[in-house]
Amino acid sequence: MSNILGAFNPPPARDLSSEDCMACTAIQSMVCFGGGGYFLSPMPFRNKSGLVDLKKHPVWFQRSVRGIGIGLIALGMFRLGEVGQIWYRRRSG
Repeated sequence: MSNILGAFNPPPARDLSSEDCMACTAIQSMVCFGGGGYFLSPMPFRNKSGLVDLKKHPVWFQRSVRGIGIGLIALGMFRLGEVGQIWYRRRSG
């Protein structure tokens, strides 16, 4: 089959086991830590001069964004735990 036909008629999907997804889960964990760290920092709220404009970004909005950052850090920790479980299963079995 040619490459062009392969693009329009992809092969059937296969089920991935949790061990096949270790790299994906590790990358998800790193992205969650990075995004959470960014949202927890004051960087999203600063203007070009480095000051936080409270009219443009009220305190309730800043706390909401930081709460999302905490959620992303928690999700990153959960994903890191999954990576640890997959790695432990690979080593012991």
